[in-house]
Amino acid sequence: MAPLFIAAAVGHLGWIEGRMPDLLIIAAQVVIGCALGAQFRPEFLTRLFRLLWASCVVVLFAAGAMALFGATIAWLTGYPVPTMVLAMAPAGIAEMVLTGKVLGLDSTTIAGFQLMRIIIVLIWCRTALILFKRVADWVYGKPADS
Repeated sequence: MAPLFIAAAVGHLGWIEGRMPDLLIIAAQVVIGCALGAQFRPEFLTRLFRLLWASCVVVLFAAGAMALFGATIAWLTGYPVPTMVLAMAPAGIAEMVLTGKVLGLDSTTIAGFQLMRIIIVLIWCRTALILFKRVADWVYGKPADS
């Protein structure tokens, strides 16, 4: 998080200006995508076919629900719908900001909303873990000490 805050402060103060060359951004995205895709082996995907289908359903539900939420926020606040859909998308901050930049949207707003989403998740993660543990203990009983 520190590089993000430092870059935001330095850019806001006007100490640096400019942008990365488009060719470099495209090359970086292709290399990152290839590196991620090379980690998946066909055996892994075929053995866990049900998990793959469940993951697809969850991703479609999360993306659709957040897109509707983003469109609602855009309607209530007057922001452009595409900007708010990317701002609320359950994805990586870098990918959403780059997508917004390529589409000519307000990437600063997108980065701000994505950053707040990350901070909120980090703050509430421990609380959610405690609540889920209590519910699991209530539903399944406390685990036996071994």
